[in-house]
Parts: sequence; C-alpha cells; structure tokens
Amino acid sequence: MMKKTFWCAAVISGFLGLAPFAAPALAADEAPKPIVEQSALTLLKKMSDTLASAQVIQLGAIDFREVPTSQGQMITQITTSEVIAERPNKFRADAVVNGADTTFVYDGKTFTAFDHAKNLYVTAPFAAGQIEEFFKKLAEERGIEFSIADFLSPDPYAVLTKNLVNAYDAGPTTIDGQNANHLVFSAPGLEWQLWLDAGNNLPIFFAVTYTDAPREPRFMVNFRGWNLKATPPPEAFAFVPPAGASSIDFLPVGQN
Repeated sequence: MMKKTFWCAAVISGFLGLAPFAAPALAADEAPKPIVEQSALTLLKKMSDTLASAQVIQLGAIDFREVPTSQGQMITQITTSEVIAERPNKFRADAVVNGADTTFVYDGKTFTAFDHAKNLYVTAPFAAGQIEEFFKKLAEERGIEFSIADFLSPDPYAVLTKNLVNAYDAGPTTIDGQNANHLVFSAPGLEWQLWLDAGNNLPIFFAVTYTDAPREPRFMVNFRGWNLKATPPPEAFAFVPPAGASSIDFLPVGQN
C-alpha cells in the first residue's frame, strides 16, 4: 500500500534538529553498500507488534502530498483527519481534504464517502475479511488511498519491510518536545523514514519519497493523539444520510 499512497505531511530536517547520518566516503565509481541494522528492525517490529495487538486504533493525522500540475511544477496538498479503526474490518475517517469536509465510513461490507458541504455521498460494496484487504480493494477499484493504511495492517512489519534494502537507526532526536528515534529505510524505487516516540514507540512522523516516479514526489504524515484503548459505539461505523443528502455514483478510477 505504501507504494501507492499519496496523503502526507511535510517536515524539514533542520527544523526538527536532525543530524545527518554519517556514512563513509565513497569513490566516484563505488556504489554504496546496503546497511541493515538490527536495532532499526527491532524498533520497527516493536511498533508493529503494538499496533497489531490493538483491537481499536484511534489517531489524528496531518498529511502533505506533492502532486504535479499542468504547468509542470509540484504543489503540496494538505489533508487533516481523525481516524478510528476497529479490527477486523471497520474504519472511519473524518477529514478535511483540501478544505472540503469529508467523512469516509466502512462497516465491513459497504464503503461510503460523504461531502458535507455539497451534501452528496457515494457508496460501494467492499466485502473484506480484514481491513488490509479493504484498503487494497479501495485503491485498486476506486483509486482512493489512505496514507495510514500500512499502520492499520494486521502485520505492519511485513508490509513495511517488503523488498527492504537499507534499514538503519539515524539516532535520537527531539520533535516538538517529544524524544524520538529516527529510522531510515529504502527499497527499490522507494525511500522512507519513520520517527518513533521514544516512550511508547508509536509513530510521530512518516516520510516517503518515490525515487522511480517523475520528479520524485514525496508525502509525509504527522501522527498525533494515538489511542489504542478507545471504545467506539457501533454507530461510528454506520452511515445514515442526512436530510436532503443525495446519492451519486463513483467516477471511473483516474477521474476527479
């Protein structure tokens, strides 16, 4: 899913006070050798186990994504969202997508997206055994992707380490008063970084660069307010159309 995800949040390394990872100097014709540090994998596995063991995951996120315009330049689109997921296959996100209040709801059988300002909603059947399958079907069949999908997987570690080439610990840092561990990874066509809270080992920032895509677009996610003990009511995952709301059809994938 990370390979296709585009919702994101931006972070500048200087602002975060990060020191660059010190690598040995290379000769002009020498390719860098892969680095795989067990300490980085251990922290990633600990995060994965914590999230995988939670029956309910609630969090907030601010996403920034870079997209090309018709003028050839990259612009940044911003999304803020409040998310709650209940295993095995329920999901809700209340989001502001480029200024538009939007609610996304999945009850295990049907997916709904509701535009509050326009009072319009679309629904589609998506029978899925687990939430990971739901995210995959939603991306493939409707072109809708969520940047947090990897972290809601039944096994985030397996998803995030697929085809991994590099994995190393760039050292401790402090982000907005939070002590954090900065981890760096790469796979073919993909470079990504993860900042984990040094206290509870949950994600603070997630940054991805698509090195095999034109202009190497990036996305970054600022996670906040993790709650792994929430008790959402059943109606949190049920959509009841408001008065006067109109149902519309999904556009074909790739059309706005």
